[in-house]
Amino acid sequence: MELIEDACKNTDFYREVVDDMGADPRDFSSKDAYRKLPILTKQTIQKERDRLKSKKLVPGSFAEDASGGSTGEPTIFYVHHYRYILRAWEQVRHDRWSGWDLGEPIALLWGASQDLRTNGKLYARMKNYLLFRRIPLDAFALTEKQMENFAGIMVQKKPTMLLAYASAAYTLARYLDTISFPAKKIGLKGITSSAEKLYDFQRDLIERIFGCKVFDRLGSREVGLIASECDRHEGLHMNIDNLIIEFLDEEGQPVPPGKPGRIVVTDLFNKAMPFIRYDTGDIGVWTKTRCSCGRTLPLMKCVEGRSADFILTKDGRKIHGEYFTHLFYGVRGLRQFQFVQKNLDLVEIKIIKDSEWIPSKELEIVQKVREYMGDPKLKIDLIFVDEIPKSRSGKLRFTISELIQ
Repeated sequence: MELIEDACKNTDFYREVVDDMGADPRDFSSKDAYRKLPILTKQTIQKERDRLKSKKLVPGSFAEDASGGSTGEPTIFYVHHYRYILRAWEQVRHDRWSGWDLGEPIALLWGASQDLRTNGKLYARMKNYLLFRRIPLDAFALTEKQMENFAGIMVQKKPTMLLAYASAAYTLARYLDTISFPAKKIGLKGITSSAEKLYDFQRDLIERIFGCKVFDRLGSREVGLIASECDRHEGLHMNIDNLIIEFLDEEGQPVPPGKPGRIVVTDLFNKAMPFIRYDTGDIGVWTKTRCSCGRTLPLMKCVEGRSADFILTKDGRKIHGEYFTHLFYGVRGLRQFQFVQKNLDLVEIKIIKDSEWIPSKELEIVQKVREYMGDPKLKIDLIFVDEIPKSRSGKLRFTISELIQ
């Protein structure tokens, strides 16, 4: 594989990895040989960043980027400018599936400041104005006043697509519902949800309030767009034109279709800093089923979320965090929640309530959690708060296990 040969030639990290294996870079053309290469983690990137950076880079040919994380420690990496251009156009392909097209405005309800900026070099400003026409809406500023302001901006500027964090789009839709704001007047053709797991209850409300379909998407700042839905909504088409996407069990072996696995990705074109077999931290399910749209890009049936969204039990089970989100569906008086497993003996549930909250619900919630986790003595702290902090990137995680990072 050309990428591996280039990585061994131009990075100290991969040259040492292959040398230690007693292999030749040309040996990795088969799937079995390729899978012998080690999994790349965020921790490895943070530790080995300089040794992962290509030695043949020249000033001006690449850019520094960074992603956040549950620990709050950023992962700094480098992306070749050619790869940035390729990422932009692969996103255009997938964005058009929502009904949007080049030249039409896009509202961006996001938290990463580098994505919201519209200033900078003249070329970047012109590209934004003529091609992508982004309308930046800060996901960190979801106060009631700002959400009403955001809706007014969209009514005025008429974006045909909204790209948003799932939780931010849901929060906005829920607030607009409470004030009976006619969000359908915006005229969105589609809403693309990314960066977080999209739950069914979120999709249902967002679609009802805005009067258009939601298109789920999986991506990573490190490797770009991984997979997204088309207008048939039969799964997420994987971006195998530019990536190798694997689904692995905890021992690093491929999982069969229909079984959840860790999503591990190789970026085929970022030679500034090779990401070979990078563990994204996401859990997903792949399928052999083909989409009725006729596109040949293979499908993932669902994205299960982050590995840290799974809750561990004392008897060794892993419970998907979505169970605990279902626990709170339809609970009157509950505006927002977050389920945090501190350890095997302690769970914290942060709750934002309003005047309709019924105190008797507290005992019911505690009993159901203990029953499902199989531990009648499990300590559960219900903590009523005015605000649940988002991550540094502006995302809100509904379920967190501090035992799985």
